[in-house]
Amino acid sequence: MQYFINMTRWLLGGSVLGGAIFLGFYGISQQAQAENEGSYGRSALPTSAVYSAECGACHMAYPANFLPKASWQLMLGQLDNHFGDNAELSQANKRIISDYLLQHAADTNGLWQNPRLMRRMEGTPLRITETAYFLRKHDEIPQRMVKGNPEVGSFSQCNACHKGAEKGLFNEHTVSVPGYGRWDD
Repeated sequence: MQYFINMTRWLLGGSVLGGAIFLGFYGISQQAQAENEGSYGRSALPTSAVYSAECGACHMAYPANFLPKASWQLMLGQLDNHFGDNAELSQANKRIISDYLLQHAADTNGLWQNPRLMRRMEGTPLRITETAYFLRKHDEIPQRMVKGNPEVGSFSQCNACHKGAEKGLFNEHTVSVPGYGRWDD
């Protein structure tokens, strides 16, 4: 009888220990995956050196899948008045950038399609910060932490708080607001 009791304790203890070890490794792997995934549960978007250089010279080169094709086409069609600035490009660079943006836009049928964003998209938005999806994801962040923060200044400065933004990584668990620290809603 004592043998049976000891064997049961040993099996039960081994199962609990094995389960704890498994859960520990699983948690570590999930954290590593979350740090390497974008906000939509995928790896970072492909990049374009021309897009990054030309558009990134003035502001962060936003991920192509944050706007649909029609928005990118409209924006590229009025670069002489790009939010108050002249951002005209050479025809060669405009073609390269256009091809990149349209290939990876939110409404493409490829891997980078952004159905969460498209579900709430109305019209042809030009500002990512005015889309319903963006507003919903940032609604709990106090204005003073962004617009009143000299290290950020605007919600359009994604890379100020999202350290992987240039790679298309916007995991909400890795946000750190300058002057305030890690943000967790």
